[in-house]
Amino acid sequence: MCSYACGCRGAHGRAPRARADSTQPEDWDTEEDGEWEAPSIPNPKCRGAPGCGPWTRPLKPNPAHKGKWSAPLIDNPEYKVCGTERLAPM
Repeated sequence: MCSYACGCRGAHGRAPRARADSTQPEDWDTEEDGEWEAPSIPNPKCRGAPGCGPWTRPLKPNPAHKGKWSAPLIDNPEYKVCGTERLAPM
C-alpha cells in the first residue's frame, strides 16, 4: 500500500484516499486511543511501481573495505613497568 513517504503522490499524481463509507466507531475514545483515521484505499497505479512500499537502505559494494578497524599495537620505548612489590593497604 502506498503512503506519502514512498513518493507515489509525485510519481502517479494520486495519494491513497480515505474510504468515504467509513465512520468512527462508537466506542472510540479520542483521549485514550488517539485521533481516529479512516482506513485508506490503496492506489492501484502504485502497485509494483518504483518508490512504493517499505523503504530499504541501498547496499553499495565497497571494494576498498578492509574489515573492522582496530588500533595497531606499536612499541612505546618510554613505557616502564613499575616494580612488582605490592603497596601496603591504607
